[in-house]
Order: sequence, then C-alpha cells, then structure tokens
Amino acid sequence: MEHSIKRKALCGVTGECSTATCDDATSRLGCESARKVELMPVNRLKPYRANAHTHTRKQVRQIADSIERFGFTNPILIDDDDGIIAGHGRVEAAKLLGLSGVPTLRLSNLSPTEKRAYILADNKLAEKAGWDREILAIELEALIDLDFEVELTGFEMGEIDLLLEEAKTASGESAGPEDKIPDPGAGPGVSQPGDLWLLGKHRILCGNALHRDAYERLLDGEKAEFIFTDPCADRRPCLRQGRHPASRIRHGEWRDEPGSLHRLPHGGVPASGRTQHGRIHS
Repeated sequence: MEHSIKRKALCGVTGECSTATCDDATSRLGCESARKVELMPVNRLKPYRANAHTHTRKQVRQIADSIERFGFTNPILIDDDDGIIAGHGRVEAAKLLGLSGVPTLRLSNLSPTEKRAYILADNKLAEKAGWDREILAIELEALIDLDFEVELTGFEMGEIDLLLEEAKTASGESAGPEDKIPDPGAGPGVSQPGDLWLLGKHRILCGNALHRDAYERLLDGEKAEFIFTDPCADRRPCLRQGRHPASRIRHGEWRDEPGSLHRLPHGGVPASGRTQHGRIHS
C-alpha cells in the first residue's frame, strides 16, 4: 500500500525545477517559483513546538482517508532545519498510513519572525473563507448522485443533510406527501395515555417516553433494533452529533417532577438496555 500511495502522493505536485538564490536582485515571488518539491523521510520532520493549531484523531483519520483517495497533493512546508511550518496534520496522517516519505517544500526565505507569523497565518486565513451554501449543496448532491464517498470532502452526513434540506426549503420545493400532517378531526381525542395500538406487526403506545414502564409495555419483552432519541442533559445546550456548530439547539428546561430525565433511576436514559446487542442508538 505504501508504494501505491507514495506514487500517488507526488502526482499533481510540482516536479523538478531549477534552483536559484534569493538575493536582492530576485523578488520573493520569483524565488518561490524556483523552489523544488523534495520527498523527505517522515521521521526527519520536526513539529513546531509552539504549534497552536490542534488536530483530533478523527481529523487525522479524515486527512489520511483523503490522501489515500486523492494522493498527497499538498506538500509539507518546512524550514532549513527540517522543522514543519505548515502541514502538521498531514504529517500525522502520513504516519498513520505508514508512509516513509512525504513531499516537502522548503521555505528558506522566511526570517524566524516571519516563519512564526506564517505558522499562525496559514491556519487562520483559511478559516476566514466562507461558503456559497446554494452552490455547496448542488456540489454535494451531485457527488451523492455519482455514488462518490461524499464524506471524503470533510463534510459529515449530518452537515450534508442540513445543507440539502436548507437548499430544498430555499428553492420552495414542496415536501412529499409523507411529510404532510393531516388536520386533527373535530371532537375529543380518541387515544388516551396508556392506549396501545396494534397495527399489524407495528405497535404504537400513547405514553411518556421518559417512563421506563412505557418501554416495557411497548416492547413486550422484545429488544429494539434502532432507537432514535435526542438525549441532551438538563438545562444545557445540545449540539447534535455530526452537525455544524451553528445548529446548536437549546432545549426547554425539564420540570422538576417525577419522570424528568435527571430523576430517572440509575441516572440513565429509560430506553437503555432495550435494544439488541450491537444495535444503533441515534
């Protein structure tokens, strides 16, 4: 695997180019065009000790997946002492993939002060870019239609679902019949708390999802395959897993009465232990 990734790593990256000395007669832009990409052993590269930009293990895994699919298209920027200026996450991803070497580009023209500033600027300036959400939704949907592994773009499925739904709403596209809620009929409600409706193989209980006995009655000794819940702690912001931070949702406060989430026996969610081993809670 290493050899195939290594070949792919240099594909699309600038190859050999003539060397030149950056003196007073040569502009920095001209000098940059004279640099060459070098394949450098990973174990020779030194992380910047004061690097303020962090990467989670999940992010490193995502970068590694991207390198496997697209190749190492973005060289690591290093100084004359093989210290990393930009590309700490890519180096960690290369280690995860077991690569022995990565493409690097040496920035010999930066002073120590400029190097220190550029390490911050390289990360911060990229964060300031925005998205045209309409075009973004079109591109993501096109990739999905082409059966491409869309999470390789760095977007997670929760984010993508929100973007596509937002685009659908903005376009005025009407919802399908399955999303239409019928108007309630005249007169008092038919179903009362405690009623259990049997609809073929389906069972629907009119009850309180915070009460354990409701699950016991509904499931009748069986184990569920999936449980879709929104289990947020009391009185604290809820950030839905996999969604953009802008979609932070605040839930109303639970009333201090029996059945509240924070008063459940054993401090757990009432649905816990109600699913088959290895099944999914969402």
